[in-house]
Amino acid sequence: RTRAQMKAQAHESLGQIAVKRGQWPTAVSEFQQAIECSPTPQGSQFLRLGVACAMLESSECAETALVKASELGPAVVRTRSLEALRINRGGPDAPAQAPAAGALGLLWHPLRAREGDGHPGGGNDGGA
Repeated sequence: RTRAQMKAQAHESLGQIAVKRGQWPTAVSEFQQAIECSPTPQGSQFLRLGVACAMLESSECAETALVKASELGPAVVRTRSLEALRINRGGPDAPAQAPAAGALGLLWHPLRAREGDGHPGGGNDGGA
């Protein structure tokens, strides 16, 4: 692993810790730094950033990151990011029983999969 990859992984980990503590502004900052440091940003990094932005009700940040996540994939990230986009946009397909931030918070659980399993939580889903 390169120094840049290790730095990106460190910021990714700090972002996940901030999420567990409910420190969404810190999470957004750390996820942004992880993307900036990564030689090849992954869809999962943009998905985490998008959900964290949405939790802060920063719709523009969330929209940009979630669209990028859906473009980069892999399939599980694409599915989750499209789901998060529907919730963030508050369209007719969005869950009516919960506010957007609460519904997006429910998406966070699948983002914590173990490293290397091809799911968006590991931080190692193809080179990050």
